[in-house]
Amino acid sequence: MPGCGILLDGPRLPLTMSPTIAVDLPAADVASPYAQTLLDACTLGTQSLARCVAGQQTTDDQGLAVAIVTWNGPARMGAHVEVGLRTGVEPRWWARDLAFSAVDPEVERWRTVGFAIATIAGDLVEHERAESRREPTLPAPAAEHASRETPPVEDSRDSSPRSWLDTLFSVEAAAGSSPAFGGELRFARSLRPESVFVTAAAAGTVRRLDPDRLQILRLGISTGIGLVALRLGDRVRFTVRAGAALQLVQVTGTDTLTGASGQAGRWIVGLEEALDGSWMPSPRFGFVAGVQAGEATGAVDIRGHGHLLARLPAVGWVGQGGVRIAFP
Repeated sequence: MPGCGILLDGPRLPLTMSPTIAVDLPAADVASPYAQTLLDACTLGTQSLARCVAGQQTTDDQGLAVAIVTWNGPARMGAHVEVGLRTGVEPRWWARDLAFSAVDPEVERWRTVGFAIATIAGDLVEHERAESRREPTLPAPAAEHASRETPPVEDSRDSSPRSWLDTLFSVEAAAGSSPAFGGELRFARSLRPESVFVTAAAAGTVRRLDPDRLQILRLGISTGIGLVALRLGDRVRFTVRAGAALQLVQVTGTDTLTGASGQAGRWIVGLEEALDGSWMPSPRFGFVAGVQAGEATGAVDIRGHGHLLARLPAVGWVGQGGVRIAFP
């Protein structure tokens, strides 16, 4: 049976390639097994806007943007990312600083850098499109100066809360006597890197000793520094903190025989160490619980008519629990 040939002919369509983002890594990082993880995360983050390739794998005619990555030391606890757009009237550069925790896996740090590059590039493209649609209203020299200004770019982790306020219920244990009950209001603020934070707190507890009709009121303030020791996802984390404390011990007692009452007070200084755990079901609200140890310069003896009525030991323990409200 004779063969039959079919020939399709017509205008030929040019082959097009996706624009690229050339990622310039330090020479020592090009051969890293995580370099491709960074490029894949960058490409995924652009949402088909461009392909992210190593700097030496692209040419100028394909380029949409250039990204320069600089790590903050060999431990890679932070990175500085600069992205420059090749389209438009003139190059436009935006930068972003990233901070990591010691518990963040290294592969996640590279992946975060890749997503950050994609985010900056997308923001630059949208900004360029908005600029092209907007009619100029400034004189030429002023408009030129404005186009060269770099808009502030927030850290990619700035969306997470950097400050929080804990409202806590406290139970202070004491050997040989009834526990003390009270509360604490504690404020904390993250530093750079965000795994480090500072705290300031005001607290108070009350202990009643019915046999001796004593009331022991402790009011104190404290300040210190903390560290995020462990993160479990975005919602659970454990922190350790330490600081200095100043307390006023106010004792009120009533003589069981005469009914006469009296009071005395004393200031004491000491140190505090604590371990806290928090769970944030939402970005702005969560729960926190922990245990805190306190050491004073010495024990406080409470005496009446020459007799020892109670003793506050130099070392004590406080259990705490309550709610956390977070702020940007």
